[in-house]
Amino acid sequence: MKHIYAAMAAMLTLTYPVFSQCSSCTTTISSNDASTHVVSAGTTLCIAPNATVTGAIVVSGGTLCNQGTIHNQTVTVTGSGSVLNNYGTIISDSLLVFKTGAVLNNYGFMTDTSIAVSAGALFNNNSGTISCSTLADSAANFVNNGNVTVNQDFGNGYAATFTNNNFMKVGHDFLNGAGATFTTSCVIVVANNWFNSAVVNGPTTGCGGFNVGGSSVQNSGTVGGIGHVDICTAATISNIGTMTGVTKCTCNTSCATIATGIQERKTIAGFITNLYPNPANQEINLLITLDSPSDIQLEITDILGKVLNRKQYTSVQGERLLKIDVSFLPQGIYQVSVRNAKGEVEQKKFNVIR
Repeated sequence: MKHIYAAMAAMLTLTYPVFSQCSSCTTTISSNDASTHVVSAGTTLCIAPNATVTGAIVVSGGTLCNQGTIHNQTVTVTGSGSVLNNYGTIISDSLLVFKTGAVLNNYGFMTDTSIAVSAGALFNNNSGTISCSTLADSAANFVNNGNVTVNQDFGNGYAATFTNNNFMKVGHDFLNGAGATFTTSCVIVVANNWFNSAVVNGPTTGCGGFNVGGSSVQNSGTVGGIGHVDICTAATISNIGTMTGVTKCTCNTSCATIATGIQERKTIAGFITNLYPNPANQEINLLITLDSPSDIQLEITDILGKVLNRKQYTSVQGERLLKIDVSFLPQGIYQVSVRNAKGEVEQKKFNVIR
């Protein structure tokens, strides 16, 4: 009987997409895969939520739709018609979006050593969370509607356009030059130095700008030609360019992180029949009830939607008690999600106290 249930669960996994975001898949990766993949014109490679890809990926004219995990050295999206839609997690040493017509949309989580968007490529929409060591936007277009943390240097250059509408933080130097345009709707933290030799704009209403912690703030371009830009710094501002409508340390519209990832999921009621204790300290007990056998995936996320723990359970049916270790979590508010093979998800919040 167990073998029958397992076969039924496998059929369900193949028949129903776990998320509704990916469609028209030419190839679907549904398990761990270390192969190198080239996604050519006319093809769509889909990575299922339970899958992890560790081999290099080159998107060359086709579409890559990721709902699972990419954990590799390189992801390259290059040339006309090349599209990467990320709803899951990408952890890579190098992510390159290159040449006119290449497009990346992020709705999930990206943790990369280096991100480069260049030569006419489009990072059309970041509505998820990005954390990287360096980020370079060169002769391209980048729109941030989510969360971006650059732990080292940020560079915007060669007629690139970067539009920041939500949270952004630069851990070292901010550089905007070579004909580039940078526009922010809120105040960005720059931990070290700030340099502009091109165009920096603020929002048309309200103010945006920079809170600069370094000793060098230099402008040889145009700041505040559009909108109101505030530069808050203890350093002396060196200006040999143009500053219009620029104030110092008066704007309080700091960029705030927003919840990402969680809202992308299809939700139903009745999956989780009980969660206790809540608040918890070491462990939570999750009582699950399923009418038919199914593989399920359980995730614990923080309030920003970052996945902190993920487990798989096979051929679950009826009532089942899952004991989940939360001793590694700092005090705070978290969310547990349970997802079956049909793409149905239920989510419950719980508190951890220390």
